Amino acid sequence: MNRRAIFVALILSIVVSYVLWNKIQTTGKTGEVITNIPPKLETKALVVAKKRVPVRTRVEAGNVNELFEMKDLLASEANRFPDAFTAIASLTGRFTAVTILQGDVITNERMLADDAIPDLAHAIPEGRRAVSIAVSKVSGVGGFIEQGNFVDVIAMFKLPSGEAISKIVLQDILVLAVGGMYQFDGTLATAPPAIAAGKVDLVTMAVTPEELERLMYLDSGVTFRLVLKNPKDKNKRVETTGATEKAVMKGLGIGEEEPAPQPVARPIQPTIPPEQPTFELPTTPVAPVVKEPPAVAVTAAPKDDGKVEIWYGSSDQRKELIRETLPTRMGGSTYTPVAPTRLPSPTSQAPTRDIAAPGIDEE
Repeated sequence: MNRRAIFVALILSIVVSYVLWNKIQTTGKTGEVITNIPPKLETKALVVAKKRVPVRTRVEAGNVNELFEMKDLLASEANRFPDAFTAIASLTGRFTAVTILQGDVITNERMLADDAIPDLAHAIPEGRRAVSIAVSKVSGVGGFIEQGNFVDVIAMFKLPSGEAISKIVLQDILVLAVGGMYQFDGTLATAPPAIAAGKVDLVTMAVTPEELERLMYLDSGVTFRLVLKNPKDKNKRVETTGATEKAVMKGLGIGEEEPAPQPVARPIQPTIPPEQPTFELPTTPVAPVVKEPPAVAVTAAPKDDGKVEIWYGSSDQRKELIRETLPTRMGGSTYTPVAPTRLPSPTSQAPTRDIAAPGIDEE
């Protein structure tokens, strides 16, 4: 063998041994353990479902962390979902478009758009009610009202005095739907063919319970109209006093009366007002007083004693006859003469005829 090659190999082995021994000594002092480190793989965090989420579920701040979580996926696997959500907060306020199973990666296809509402019931703001009223081309702003617009309601009333007044009764009313159609996608404008054609159609609005009562009263026969608002005027309410014929004419300067002349002050003469008779009204109706006729003394008829007085001859003589009942076969009565009684002759008495009773002879 070549001694020179053996010597070189020996020197190299000594150097390598020294380096390894020195490395072992250094590692033992620091407590480090030499391990095999695998190559680092690229990952990506995506939003996945923690449990089953039904369709048309609204994701809110209170339940978003209960329904979804972040999970790291390999880049090769994550690249299969280019439209997947990478932040849980971006799901707040949206509805699920389909039923989502546990572990599913949340993508745009599984969630509706930010302003998309799956049905009319979910479109109603909290604390409000949806109600539909019939409108025409005139009362419905010529058919230009669309879903998502805001309107005011003005109505015409009659005051107790009989004067008509127009007044804005409702403001900032959200239109949920027009006609019998509700647009699923909020980015699309509502097409109201019935109203545009001048036919009577429906407008569905979101109102509070108090506004609902007013709207039902207007729909019962009061003349009213919807007034379309600019979106920039939303939540800008105005206070008005209403308009009457007098107020409109006064504002136009029509029919103003000339001021009446001021009365001239004159000295006031003290006068004593005459006494005014006072009358007391009865609290209860009083029946009219009926005066009774004066009482008339009624003299009892003289009792029939069977005697008849007969005047004959001179006025100072008379005869009394006693009436007796004759037998039935004679058909009458007999008079028994009684001795005449002389009476004083009255000066003013007119002469009388002699009356002779039948069957009686003069004495």
